Amino acid sequence: MKTRSATLLVGCLIALLCAVPLAALGDDDQGLGQLIDVLLENGAITAQQHQQLRKALESPPATPPVSGQPVSSQVEYFNTPPSSGVLVSTRGGIEAADEEAETAFALRGRLMLDAAFHDEDKQPLGDGTEIRRAAFTIKGDISRDWGYELAVDFADGDADVNEAFIQFNGLEPDARVRFGQFKPAFGLEYTTSAKYITFMERAAVNDFTPGYRIGLDGRLHGQHWTGTAGLFGEEFDDDVDEEGDEGWGASGRITVAPWHGRDGALHLGASLAHLRPNDEKRFKYDTGLESHLSEIDYLDTGIIDQVKYLNAGVLELGGVWGPFSLQGEYMRSAMQRNDRPNLDFDGWYAFASWFVTGESRNYLFEKGAFGRVRPKSRFGAWELALRLSNLDLNDAPISGGEARNLSFGVNWYVNDYLRLMANYIITDHDRFADGNGSLRGDDDPSLFQMRMQLDF
Repeated sequence: MKTRSATLLVGCLIALLCAVPLAALGDDDQGLGQLIDVLLENGAITAQQHQQLRKALESPPATPPVSGQPVSSQVEYFNTPPSSGVLVSTRGGIEAADEEAETAFALRGRLMLDAAFHDEDKQPLGDGTEIRRAAFTIKGDISRDWGYELAVDFADGDADVNEAFIQFNGLEPDARVRFGQFKPAFGLEYTTSAKYITFMERAAVNDFTPGYRIGLDGRLHGQHWTGTAGLFGEEFDDDVDEEGDEGWGASGRITVAPWHGRDGALHLGASLAHLRPNDEKRFKYDTGLESHLSEIDYLDTGIIDQVKYLNAGVLELGGVWGPFSLQGEYMRSAMQRNDRPNLDFDGWYAFASWFVTGESRNYLFEKGAFGRVRPKSRFGAWELALRLSNLDLNDAPISGGEARNLSFGVNWYVNDYLRLMANYIITDHDRFADGNGSLRGDDDPSLFQMRMQLDF
């Protein structure tokens, strides 16, 4: 009991000495020193406690800031303030989290500004500019087990909801379950965020991907593999005429990375998707140039009716060896119909890239996708890329057209969050690539496009 009382007394004296300036004590500081000595002589405090009190008495007090003094000049006058329990960061967005990592909040965004110039062949094509993406993402954790994400894009003048889901992380550290709207797991380039893809637009064969859907999925990963599976309906704003049932589907993806590290990785993957259309039993594939500015769909199957279901699959391959990388995918869509001929469409792409300045593409093994490139120099990173892609939407009696594209790319990563991009694309369309009869076939334009991209 005596020890606890002495400790309490010492604590009170230290607090007093730290809180009250010496100027306010005046000559009483000498008397306070004598009191401390008397406490030691009477055995009320230990020698160690006596030294602590003497040190506190002799140390200069914190000087309060003068009103109107600039913050930069006030810093030296303040002791480190007590922790507020909240950690805040403004690097790469705005993030806040409590020290116990129970709750967290982050605000992120992206802005992509595009310009395109066309070398026409038969069909007139308009040069111009656009805001490709202007999106904000709010994400965070409301407890150790539950999180959320909401991403809204304002680029086309409307608020388009992309991701909007609640996530459960309470199974184990390497697993998560999502409920809401998101991109079902399917393919390497589609899974990689648009912020990190090598070319301005994904290859045309990604028209086979399911797109954003409302549903649930679960993902589990290890040091060298990932596995994802989910069930979903349609996008949040899709509706069926006369209140019919909406379509639904399922997808699964497995990736393997036999080796991965800071400067290299090998990625192998496969994805499957089963899609059933809504009660109208209709489906359509259509796509244009590998550029978003042009809205002309050269490849167009038209409305395909009596669709019972379709199965889509993709084989994935990616590799990084220091500054060099290769990536490619083959996709196929098999459509089953009621009392109509079944249909098969396919496509592929392959590209190579080289960082002239020595950086490497950043492989995220826990997602089976690629992430942010961080330049080594304050002058940024430079990347050269070459891609060949093909999409074939011809299968009798459907003649949706076939296109082959050769793309050259140059990327300047100014820093971690700012990138300038330039692509030159040469197209080769067959005679059936006529926009389902609205265009002249065998039209082979080329184009040059640029992008300034900022994300935070």
